Amino acid sequence: APCLNIDFRLWLTDPHVIIPTSSEVNATCLMLEGAGLHYRYKSFGLHFSSQDIVAKDLGIVVLSTYIEPDLSRGVRQVSGSLLSSGAKTLVDRLSISVKYEYDERSKFTRFAVRVPLSSQYFNPHAMDGIEPFDVDVKPFVVPPPLICNPLVLPSRNLGENETTIYFSYEYMKLAADLLIAFVGPTPNTDDETTQSALEETTDTSSSGNIFSVTAHLESIKFVVCDPIMGMHRPFFSLSISSILLTASRLKEIEHAQKKHDKFLGRNNAVSSGSSNDKDLQACMDATVFVDYFKLGITRNWEPLIEPFRCLTMFEQSTTRGRGIIFNAGCPLHLNITGASVDTIDDAIDTFGVFLLEKNSESPTQKYLPLNRSRSQTTIATTVTRDESGHKLTVLHKFPE
Repeated sequence: APCLNIDFRLWLTDPHVIIPTSSEVNATCLMLEGAGLHYRYKSFGLHFSSQDIVAKDLGIVVLSTYIEPDLSRGVRQVSGSLLSSGAKTLVDRLSISVKYEYDERSKFTRFAVRVPLSSQYFNPHAMDGIEPFDVDVKPFVVPPPLICNPLVLPSRNLGENETTIYFSYEYMKLAADLLIAFVGPTPNTDDETTQSALEETTDTSSSGNIFSVTAHLESIKFVVCDPIMGMHRPFFSLSISSILLTASRLKEIEHAQKKHDKFLGRNNAVSSGSSNDKDLQACMDATVFVDYFKLGITRNWEPLIEPFRCLTMFEQSTTRGRGIIFNAGCPLHLNITGASVDTIDDAIDTFGVFLLEKNSESPTQKYLPLNRSRSQTTIATTVTRDESGHKLTVLHKFPE
């Protein structure tokens, strides 16, 4: 066809999707639910395409087995871990807007993401799933240098629209693989013909590709929990108050003077080839803080790293070389206490036992003495089943 113009739009209100990992009856499933979803794909001719995604109040949960939609709705609000309750929440209350554009003729790729949506879309009268796209990120402006920089006091308030992401490498990888496979089949890399074609495409296209990436992220919390107890035993939380990120690789526009110098054969003329196709510029303005969960008589969150704001700029240029600039407008406060050391030590012990138990041949009963200077205990794990039949791993510590 000489021309291919497509404008495809999809609206989903109150979506609830369950993706099984295999065709077995008791296979692990991935559940996605939210208040609304909007997807749009458009193309102009054969060279330009664009995709937009808007999701409001999105939740991603791993289920140990398939559950009927009438029962699985809202399970992310009460889930703990996959072993104890049969559900493990990975992402909760995510409102995101993503834009992806690609131009075949100029080899230009644009990617923009915004989390969460603007405050104007968080009102009871909004139409969930039919919100307009909201990926317009403000341009990054480098602050002018000052002799006396003003004191910056970052806030710990993440606002009302807080997104929580529970870190679990194993299940996050499972979710990513399932989503990629659900969107479309992946090429078979074992085939020599397919592999050689992919390598040839990568070699020919990577040299001339240019891109622009912008991201505006706010009110995001990453929580590291116990791999067995899940959300019932958190360790650390990394909170992102705000991150503004821009990265671009653009070719230099050849000016008339440079063309004239090249025509005359001058030595300082800049060649029109891909002399600057590897130039890269990236800037990031971030405000973050870290908390740890304190055990004992009073169980609560305590600050490990106070709110910290910094500005980082990186440049890689064929004419100016490579450089990085780091500027912090506030002091870095790190709180080291006995409770924080105990939490760190407990996290190392727990993940060590979990990984050793997972790699062992007989996980039902294992005694694992830990060769640590502080710990003089013997660790034992037993696997039982609760009233609903789900596996429950119990961790025991016996002092020597």
